[in-house]
Amino acid sequence: MDPKATLQTFLATTEPNERREFARYFNEWIDHGGFRPGIQLHPATDRWMMGDRFGVATKALRNGNVRVRMDRSGKVLSIRPENILEVL
Repeated sequence: MDPKATLQTFLATTEPNERREFARYFNEWIDHGGFRPGIQLHPATDRWMMGDRFGVATKALRNGNVRVRMDRSGKVLSIRPENILEVL
């Protein structure tokens, strides 16, 4: 299983049951010590304007958001899929 592809599919899907399934797969991968894909925020977000542009995905939530630990500030944020520019 490729966590980057799973996260991209999770972000693209709108069906709640599929989203839960992809979130479960992604979170199991993270819990078992798999690498965490990088995230780049969209330039229209306040965090991006403040210099917090990149982070690492730490968890996929059931509501469709992704928990991201930001590189610059170290804060863990809940990011909506439309505020993610790309999965690195």
